[in-house]
Amino acid sequence: MFGVRLKPWGLKCLTNIDVKGLKDQFVPLSTIYPKRDVDNLKQELMELELEEGLALLKNYILYILNQTKNIDISLIKVLSKLYNDPIQKDIQTIVEMSIYSQRQFERKTVELTGLSPKKLSKVANLIKFV
Repeated sequence: MFGVRLKPWGLKCLTNIDVKGLKDQFVPLSTIYPKRDVDNLKQELMELELEEGLALLKNYILYILNQTKNIDISLIKVLSKLYNDPIQKDIQTIVEMSIYSQRQFERKTVELTGLSPKKLSKVANLIKFV
């Protein structure tokens, strides 16, 4: 069995489903992508060793990401700074690093992650200390 743990914005980058209801849950690929594609991927994974299977999953996810056109990469970079170093970066500093106003930043963050910037920062803090 293979799995991929994504950062809070990862699922939105891979699919257009609403991420608000899927926080910290296991989501079978077949609920996101066509069953035929998932079945083909499963079949290929069953025939591979662990390292080869991980490489196949990585390539599959990168392929999907390359097909995505509506993701704001600059926002993801700014959110990554908040997520990777929540203690050193407060929300206002992160907003100033973005190209958005405070309200736009909050709206875009919720749309992408299902979390407000403040909640995202709290999640990141919790993960750092766990």
